[in-house]
Amino acid sequence: MDISIETKSEITSNEFELMLICLRSHMPQIPTYLPDINWDEFLKLVMHHRVYPQVFKVFKKWDSQFISQAVFLKIESLYTKNLFRMLQLTKEMVMVSRSFAEQNIPLIILKGPILALELYGDISQRTSKDLDILCDIGDVDRSIELLLSLGYDLTDERLLSNWMNKMHHLSFYNPDSNMQVELHWKLNPNLELTLPFRELWRRKQTKVISNQEVNYLSNEDLLLYLSEHGSRHGWFRLKWLMDIDRLVISKKIDVINLKVSLEQYKVMHYLIQSTTLSQHLLLTDIPVEIIGMPLKVQRSSRNLHKIIESIKISHQGKNNPSQYEWFFFLWMSTRQKFYYLRNLLKPSSKDARMLPLARDIHFMYFLLRPFLLIWRAVNRKL
Repeated sequence: MDISIETKSEITSNEFELMLICLRSHMPQIPTYLPDINWDEFLKLVMHHRVYPQVFKVFKKWDSQFISQAVFLKIESLYTKNLFRMLQLTKEMVMVSRSFAEQNIPLIILKGPILALELYGDISQRTSKDLDILCDIGDVDRSIELLLSLGYDLTDERLLSNWMNKMHHLSFYNPDSNMQVELHWKLNPNLELTLPFRELWRRKQTKVISNQEVNYLSNEDLLLYLSEHGSRHGWFRLKWLMDIDRLVISKKIDVINLKVSLEQYKVMHYLIQSTTLSQHLLLTDIPVEIIGMPLKVQRSSRNLHKIIESIKISHQGKNNPSQYEWFFFLWMSTRQKFYYLRNLLKPSSKDARMLPLARDIHFMYFLLRPFLLIWRAVNRKL
């Protein structure tokens, strides 16, 4: 699966290159240009991409006089703060998993501490701001009630009756523990096909943490989910690409199971995107069993170049989220593009919040949806 990335320019700042060196899975040597680093710019990159745990680990082993002491201390502070946060999140993950098990609600942890443990072997080596959990669509109502009973407040609005079809998760916040949970019932809001929960559950993996079984995705399903998730967000945080790197080099990928999931989910193009970017930026050694897979979908290397250029400047805050959506849209198949556009025209709770209408005339939102989309886009630019 060797897809070259043709670029008009390979100009990369020293700061960006130094960050990439720190993120690569093999222990790097100190670059010769280290004294020329703009440390303020480097720190902005590291903080934006949420990769300070890996940078701190590398800097400790380098122990170089050329590393800015102020920057080192800041990164150490961020690392320590993240460690305590991940410990709290791990405790919350165990509590939520136990509560769902006691209510006989099947639950799969998508990201968070379980990824840190499985891919990095250390909860301190990955950052997470919330806990992403997945339930079956038939268990959504019971899951909402359970989270509310655990002290969580629902922070998303469900103003229209189509919220479950339009959305793919609900956000919750616990003011007592300062914890956030995202309850998912499908993996992606923009794709018509999704991996059935019963299949994800059948292939799931389980890890015992604090005497509680925690369920998470199989390596193959996780690879596809992380590829699609990173693609949907334009890889504007490199920590997502690091997950791809660690997954494919540290875990056994069963090609037969991977093909089954690909056939169900139709996201081969996002697998190509994630592994190619990982090869290009992190020098990931993609396993031969993945490289040898027959590929039916090819996408322009020009689009990959645009994504890379976008990643390089994402910390400057100049990128528009709609740009990431555009990149995601470009890689869709024709059928997926049709579904995405059809779904885009369906009204959402955001529309009802912007323009409240009486329930008996909610059908008007279908007619008003294009104008409300334009309204939001214009106001976002102002």
